[in-house]
Amino acid sequence: MAKRHDPSRRPVIPIGEVLQVIHLHLEPSELPPAVRSGADVVSLIVPHVRGLHREAFFAVPLNNKHQPLGIHLVSMGTTNTAPVHPRDVFLPALLAGATAIVVTHNHPSGDPTPSQDDRLVTERLRHAGELLGIELLDHLIIGRASYFSFSAEQTLSIPVDAAATPDRRTRSTFEQETFVP
Repeated sequence: MAKRHDPSRRPVIPIGEVLQVIHLHLEPSELPPAVRSGADVVSLIVPHVRGLHREAFFAVPLNNKHQPLGIHLVSMGTTNTAPVHPRDVFLPALLAGATAIVVTHNHPSGDPTPSQDDRLVTERLRHAGELLGIELLDHLIIGRASYFSFSAEQTLSIPVDAAATPDRRTRSTFEQETFVP
């Protein structure tokens, strides 16, 4: 007898079938707490980019409660660039049933100031997200001791212990913007 497709179940994707995945499929009971600020996302990503001498571009798909559904390595680039295409950014979000996404990349120079290319990529991804119905909540650029948030349009300091939950009242202003579900 043929198996019937159950649309209520999220697809389980073998790691070899999706570009490079750090974590993609999590059961609802395993999901981390909702992200409410750029600092929350930075704390998820910093352990993966600390010490890298090349740019790495990540996508973090979120459910409707803004809980991360995984961390997807979209691209590993050179010392000053990482190629990014919307189809590669949004693929894991589509497969995971995400309603929103946060993207982030590091600047190996340590300076999180966005380049003109960073701004163009952000706008292109925002437009693609609108077409797909997956809201781009933020694009974060991680430097050595601080990060830049396109949502907040400012540079913010990275918490000393990036693995710890930062004090949201002092780390970011966009908890009053679109990030909080």
